[in-house]
Amino acid sequence: TQSFFDGLSDGMVVFDRHMNYLYVNRRAGELLGRDPEDLIGKNYWKEYPEAAGSPFANAYVRAIETQQFMTLEAYYEPWGRWFENRIYPTGDGILILFTEITERKRAEEVLKALSARYQNLFHHSPVPLWEEDISDLTAYLEDLRRQGVHDWRAFFTEHPDELRQCVQKVRVADVNQAALDLHRARSKEELLEGLEKIFTERSYEAFREEIIALAEGRRKFETTGEVQTLDGKRRFVSLHVVILEDRKTALLAAPDITQQVLAEQALQLSEEKFSKAFHLSPLLMTLTRLEDGLFIEANQNFLDAIGYTREEVIGHTSLEINLFVDPEDRKRLVQQLQEQGFVEKMQTRVNTRWGEIRHMLISARPIRIQETPCILIVGMDITERVRAEQALEDALRHNQLVLATTLDGYILADTEGRILDVNPAYCAMTGYTREELIGMNIRDIELP
Repeated sequence: TQSFFDGLSDGMVVFDRHMNYLYVNRRAGELLGRDPEDLIGKNYWKEYPEAAGSPFANAYVRAIETQQFMTLEAYYEPWGRWFENRIYPTGDGILILFTEITERKRAEEVLKALSARYQNLFHHSPVPLWEEDISDLTAYLEDLRRQGVHDWRAFFTEHPDELRQCVQKVRVADVNQAALDLHRARSKEELLEGLEKIFTERSYEAFREEIIALAEGRRKFETTGEVQTLDGKRRFVSLHVVILEDRKTALLAAPDITQQVLAEQALQLSEEKFSKAFHLSPLLMTLTRLEDGLFIEANQNFLDAIGYTREEVIGHTSLEINLFVDPEDRKRLVQQLQEQGFVEKMQTRVNTRWGEIRHMLISARPIRIQETPCILIVGMDITERVRAEQALEDALRHNQLVLATTLDGYILADTEGRILDVNPAYCAMTGYTREELIGMNIRDIELP
């Protein structure tokens, strides 16, 4: 019998009604720091006078007096240790089973501190937080798994009512103030009573992803969801879900990203409008990287003008396709753009695929594409105009040569008779110089 008691993991002592030691097992000796044989027959009050008035001593006295079972967890200050006692009456004394629980108590204190810190962080976080009890949902999913469900996405697609059944098996354990503010709820009770009001069809889509993650054994997942305020205002949230290891609790963070989503939607709409204007414009338009002239985009009018396909241009630089007749033109464009912030009506010449040189009138503005500095260039093919101007200039030069060498006098005047130009023969005939005649009225000329 003694060997059995000595094998116990708990300390065991037996006192008579006067608190004299009748039995002490080996584990009790280890916990008390004494030889068990040395304690037999000795009195508890004499051996441990500092114990008087302690929770343990008081409990021993009451147990002897009442002969009732008692259990006690308390801190023994003289030793700075925690003990758990189970006190059994024996008729003429008591039997005590005890063990040290100091480490457990320290762990509980740490856990308590962590819990308090968690609660503080939870309730004061600026991010909307939810704590969900998913134990019933977990059990329900396990039951479905036993029935043969493995493709959860297909299952919920084919059985949408099951999804709503799952929603009802989730109990919201807690929400923080930020969640109340997000949904414009005055209290947690008001929010929890109106949970159906904050759900939209897209909310169920996000909830389905949470359930699928749980069913597939995943511990984390993220998605973008849509919810409503209690007064019906739509809100977009970035949903982050963490399922705890016991698979009974899920923590949800749902920061409000409404402004971001609306801005992205507006940007997308703006980009769509820009894209339509870019590609449907009758002008020649390109989008190139500022650094090296690499083509990011070009409209069809530009491609038609130079004779290249889209695949031959996009992803290549202007130098690679030998676009500018004078490569220095691009350097001048970039320099002017950096100095002035814009380029207006700059004339340049470009090479076409078939070897023809075309004259262009271009304007440019800086633009950033995904933080990359780029240049938006709008151009007009003025080749025919340049050729016409050149032909006119050649004709005028020829006419001037003819007029300068003829013996007949010629005069060029406007409709009111003001002289615009004269040839040398006319000057000789009238005795005036060319400078004197230009601007005079024909009627004012006095011939010799």
